[in-house]
Amino acid sequence: ALYIMTLIFPINQSFSATQWCFFMILSYAGFAGSHALPTHNLLPRARPSSTIPPRGALIVRQKNRLPGEHPTIPDAIRFLRGTKGPQTIFIYPGNYNLGVYIRYGYPLTIQGYTPSPGTYAQNLVTVSVATGRAETGGDPESSAIWVQQNDNVVNSYGTGTNTQAVAVTAQVYSMCSFSSYQDTLYVKATSAYFLGCNIEGAVDFIFGRGTAWFERANIVVKPPRSFATWIVFFQTYLESIAAITAHKRVGAGSPAKFVFNLSNIVGAPGARPGSAYLGRPWSAFAAVTFQFCTLSNVINPAGWAAWNPPQDSRTQSVQFYEFQNKGPGSQGRRLFGKFSAQPAKIEQVLGANYASWAT
Repeated sequence: ALYIMTLIFPINQSFSATQWCFFMILSYAGFAGSHALPTHNLLPRARPSSTIPPRGALIVRQKNRLPGEHPTIPDAIRFLRGTKGPQTIFIYPGNYNLGVYIRYGYPLTIQGYTPSPGTYAQNLVTVSVATGRAETGGDPESSAIWVQQNDNVVNSYGTGTNTQAVAVTAQVYSMCSFSSYQDTLYVKATSAYFLGCNIEGAVDFIFGRGTAWFERANIVVKPPRSFATWIVFFQTYLESIAAITAHKRVGAGSPAKFVFNLSNIVGAPGARPGSAYLGRPWSAFAAVTFQFCTLSNVINPAGWAAWNPPQDSRTQSVQFYEFQNKGPGSQGRRLFGKFSAQPAKIEQVLGANYASWAT
C-alpha cells in the first residue's frame, strides 16, 4: 500500500500499487460538513512528526545537508534500488523542479515538511514539472512524481492546445493538493483513497478506469487561462467540455467507480456560473457518485454532460448518481444523471478490508 501526505503540483498521472506522485499544496478552502447523516468512521492513520524525519528515513534537503542526506528527490529514489521492505523519504522545505518516476514493490511513504499536517494549506515542499503529454507520448510519463504526505505537486505545463499533464499515482493520499489544467488526477486501474485533498483543473481533470473514494475533498474548477485555450474550447467544444470527472469503467460487471463524499465543488476566480459539469462518460459504463457535497453555482443545472453531444449514445448505461447534495449547483434538471435513494458505502466501494490499508 502507498500512503500519501501533503504535497503541491499540477500534473496528470495514474494510480497503481507501486507508484506515487507529487501534488501542489494550495490555500485551504474548507470542507462541506453540515449534512445530517453521518458517514463512515474511517480516520487517517496516526502521523509521524511532520517537521522531524522518522527514524531510518531517507532525507532530502537542498541546503545545509548532513552526511548521508540527498540533495534531490531522484538521488533518494536511486538509493532505494536494491533495498526491500517499508521505506520513508522525508523532504525538507524547498522547490524541487524535477519530475521523478518511482517504482518500488514495498510500502513507501513520501513525506513533506509541514508545520500543520492536518491541512494542505501550509505544506512547504513543492515539486514542479513543466512536461506535457505531447512531449512524453502518454499521460503516465507526464506526471511529476508519486508522493504521500505534506507535499505540494505542480505541473506548470501550459493551457494551450496540448495541455494534459498528469499529476498523481498512489493508493492513499492525505491532505495533498493537485493542480493542473486537463487530466490532473489519473486513477488508472487500482483503488485509491483521498482524504482532505485539494484538486484543481478544468477539463476531465479527475479521470481513469479505477476506483477512488474522495473524502472531504475541495474540488476547484479552473477557467480557461489563455486565448489559445478559448480557441480549443470553441472549436472543439464537443470534445473539451469542462467536466470534473471522466470515468472509464470497462464493463457493466466492473466494480470501478468514483465517489465524492462530504466534499466542496467550487469555481476558481474567473470561472463562470454554470460553466462546468460533474462529469461526462469516457466509456458507456462510467460510474460516478457525488453525495453529501456542497455544489457551487459553477455546476451547470444539467449536472452531467455527454462525451460528444448530441449524438453520443454513451449515456444510456452510465451510473451517474447524486445523493443529498446542497448548494446552488445541486439544483436543476439533470439530463441523464439520477438522484440515488441511498448513499454509497465505502466498504462497498473500496472493499470490506479497506480499513487495513486506508487508515
